[in-house]
Formats: sequence, C-alpha cells, structure tokens
Amino acid sequence: MSPDGKTEYDAWHASPFVTKAERAELDALSADARAQLFAQRIGFGTAGLRGILAPGPGGMNVHTVRVCAEALARFFGRGGGKTAVVGFDARRRSAELAREAALVLASHGVSVLLMREPRPTPMLSFAVERSGADFGLCVTASHNPPQYNGCKVYRRGGAQMEDEQARAVEREMAHLALPAPPPALSEEQARAEGFLSDLGCEPDEAYAAFVLSSMTNPAAVRASHGLRVVYTPCHGVGGLIAPRLLREAGITQLFTVAEQMEPDGEFPTLPVPNPEEERALTLAFHLAERERADLILANDPDADRLAVAARDRHGAMRVITGNQLGALLADHLLSAYARAGKPQRPCAVVKTIVTTELAARVARKHGAQCCDTFTGFKHLAHKAQQLEAAGVLPVLGFEESIGYMPYPQTRDKDGVQTALLVAEMACALRARGQTLHDALDALYAACGCFDERTVSLSVEGAAPMERMAQMMASLRALPPKRIMDERVTEVTDYLRGERTFIRVIERESLPLAGENVLAYTLENGCRVVVRPSGTEPKIKIYALARGSSRSEAERCAAAIVEDAPQALRLNEQ
Repeated sequence: MSPDGKTEYDAWHASPFVTKAERAELDALSADARAQLFAQRIGFGTAGLRGILAPGPGGMNVHTVRVCAEALARFFGRGGGKTAVVGFDARRRSAELAREAALVLASHGVSVLLMREPRPTPMLSFAVERSGADFGLCVTASHNPPQYNGCKVYRRGGAQMEDEQARAVEREMAHLALPAPPPALSEEQARAEGFLSDLGCEPDEAYAAFVLSSMTNPAAVRASHGLRVVYTPCHGVGGLIAPRLLREAGITQLFTVAEQMEPDGEFPTLPVPNPEEERALTLAFHLAERERADLILANDPDADRLAVAARDRHGAMRVITGNQLGALLADHLLSAYARAGKPQRPCAVVKTIVTTELAARVARKHGAQCCDTFTGFKHLAHKAQQLEAAGVLPVLGFEESIGYMPYPQTRDKDGVQTALLVAEMACALRARGQTLHDALDALYAACGCFDERTVSLSVEGAAPMERMAQMMASLRALPPKRIMDERVTEVTDYLRGERTFIRVIERESLPLAGENVLAYTLENGCRVVVRPSGTEPKIKIYALARGSSRSEAERCAAAIVEDAPQALRLNEQ
C-alpha cells in the first residue's frame, strides 16, 4: 500500500463495486481520514475485526466485511458441507453487515443460520455450540463508541478463534481484493437453494433454560425476596433477555433504567457505552438511590460483560471492580462445588496475566489451581479446554475488564449468565446478613490485600500500530530500573517467553510466549504490565499492587499508574 493511501483511495473511487452513496462518503473524507483509512487494511485483533464505520480498507464497511466473510468461508468451509451461525447486535449498520456476511458465506456453499433480530453476543457462542456449527460470526463492537463496529468470530464449540486460526484467516484476507464484489447469491437465491435460513425463537428458549440451569443455588434467590436490584443494558441487547431471566430466577424487586432499555446504537444517555467506567452508570445510581436498591447490574451493549455496584453495610452504593468480582465469583463457585460434593476431580480458576493475584490466593484457599493466560477469551477458553482434557475442572475464567466465563457451561464471556450468578451470590450473602463488600473484606483478610488500576495511553497519528510496536521495542532495548522509586527486580518478556532476574543476572523460560507484553516486578512485590491494545490505538499499563492493608494496596496502585508512563518513557515517544 502507498504510504499516504492515495493510490488505494483512487482505486476505491473508480471501482465498479463502490456505490454512488459510498463515493459520496469517499468525497467527504478529510485528508487525515484518507491517510488513516487507506494506508493499511483493518486487521484481526484479540477477537476479530473492529474499526470505525467508514469507507476504505482500514474501516468497517460492506467491503471489508465481505472480504472477512470470504476468508472465513475459505478457511472454515474447506471440503464443503459446512455450517455457520451469524448474529448481530443493535449498533449502527449491524443488521446490514450481518446480512452481507451471511450472503457471502452462502455464496461459497456454507449453510448459514442467521439470527433474525439483535441478540446478545453470548447467545451467538451458545448457538454455535448447540447447533454443532463449524463456526460463527457476530457483528458487534462490544463497548466501543457509536462510530465503531466489528466482527467477532467463533470456532466450532463456541469459543473464539485461536491465534493460529486468526492468522490463517488474516492471510486469506490479504489475498482478496478490495473493494469487494457483491455476493454471488441474492438473499432470495440463497434461501431458495437452502444456504440461508433464519434462526428463530428456539435458541432464545434454549439459552434461557441453559442460563437458569447453570445457577448453583437457585433456592437462595427464591428465598431472598427482599433483594432490590437495578438493571441496565446500556442501550444494548441485554435488555431483551436479562430482566426476564432475573425475574424467573426469583428477583421479584427488579427496577430497570427505563431510559436505557431500548436497544439504540447511538447510546443517547451515555457519555461512553462502557459500564466499566463509573460515569456510564449515572442513571443506574440515581435509580438505585430512589428505590434504595441493594445491587446494580449493568451489561455492556452486546451483553457479554457485566459491571456491578453494591450497597455496603454503611448504606453507600460502591462499584465492585472486575478484578474484585472475579475473585468473589471464584470463591462463590468453588464453595458451591465443594458444598455439592461435585469436584470429583481437581478444580481450577483461569485468569489473564493482567488480572488480580487475589484470584490465585482464593484458588489456593480452596485447594484449586490458578492458571494464567494472555489477554482475551480465546486464550481463556483454550486453557480451560486444556485443563478439562487433563482431568481438571475449570470453574471460572475471567479478566479484569468485567468479563467472566463460568466454565464448563460456556466457551466465552457471558454477561447475562454472570448477572444471575451475582444476584444469586448477593442473595446468599444477604441471608447471612452480609453484602458483597463484606465478602470482599473477608477475602482480603484471608488472602491478603490487593488493588489494581489500568491506564491507557492513546497513540495518535497515522500508522498507530507501527508506532506502538516501536514503543514496545524501545522498552525492550532500555528497560526501566525504577518505577515509583521502587527498584525493578524482574523483567518478564512474554514475546520471548523469558524472565530476567536483575540482581543475579539470571534468566528462566516461561510456559507463555509469543505475545507482545512486558511485565516488571518491583522490590515491594507489585507488578507493572505493559501491552499494546489489540483493538484500539492504545498502550495499556496495568498496576497489580499488593499491601499489608487495603489502603496501602490502593496507594501503591495509584502511585504506579501516575508514575509508570514517565518511568517507562511512554509519554516521550
């Protein structure tokens, strides 16, 4: 591709496959936007494609979706007779792009089951597993701003594609021309030839039955009629099913944020469509105060993640972070398995390398393993399946960014199923006169005090992915000696799969390798992890702090995120 993208831009403008409306979009682009969208192709991130809805090889549009679908058909559809499930959320153009992808797949001889209406992304994973499909595609950009969209791709069994598969699909995409021609089959032809059919209401009912049956203590919910719960789907698709399931589970005092219940890809009442950020929960907090609710449950727009806030014993409604909730769920599920006498085999919790060490302490408390993976649920699901094949029961996989995979029932993160588990946990604690915050304090008392923070540094300008790679290379060449006045004692390079002990100048190999991630262990036992985002032009810094008290751990984490960008020289690049 030309450095400024001009050659590609001119080719798109002249292409017979570009419509009049698309040419008008091309004409309206600024010079900066042209350079950004035409200098490189959109690539696969941690789960698939994601980018701004815009023309060009670097944007999300019908052409890049066609190429993605054709690459999937070539990779997964080899040999013929293959099936796929295609779903979508309520974002801008999601239904249109899903239909386009379905027709491309059908044109290549893949039998496609197309969801007729927007649905939570976890339902796509569930439908792939339940139907025995060879792969699945969901058009969604999860919690990104309104101008984004994307595709998440799932392999047979309902887990996200593994790295090797993603690289193979990306290689297929690289050989395909853009702009792409329209599908060979129209919708009428695809249906008439049996390559396209609708996925009706049956998966809704099957998914509902599955989620309700996955609860570990449904009696606790039915017995706790006093728990008052506020729910919001953040203008997403979770509202189509989560309130119903919460009520069927026994949550009789459920209050929904009326302004946010209708799926709307413009997210009109939200500053950001990401409930991980507390400012996105403003209306939920207001409703919780009016109704004196005990618990807030908030799904992100495609309902694969869950944010939680709970009232403490002093009456204050406080957010429970993703790290904290993962530790609580691990304790809850391991305790439930022990009470039921289910673990006839060893148990495990699976987390990512940027997720709290509290989970490892909780697992150890229950005599279970805790296994680390790289960021992304494709890694978590793969590790869980490895454990299961080795005779170990993985009860939960999770990462700090409010994603939870109650395994072995699910193969990807599921914010709807997790909402019911959190309600169940809150009800069981309420019966004992406790709150989620009390349970968290008990974990800290038993396992030690931890606190985690994340800071994201935006990388501006053209070719941000190349700039991020250069920044990581610079860190490898000249690692920091101190962070917040604490000596760096270990440097872990996950790309090389190598840990270096600074004082003794000794190295050891790691079981994890191949990801562009660096981690630094400080003299006080805290860790700092640096990685480029797989979906956005950002460098992420994770502070994984510990201390003799919660306040000490919190102070340490805050100091790390304040000092790390300068100590790592990331602000200078």
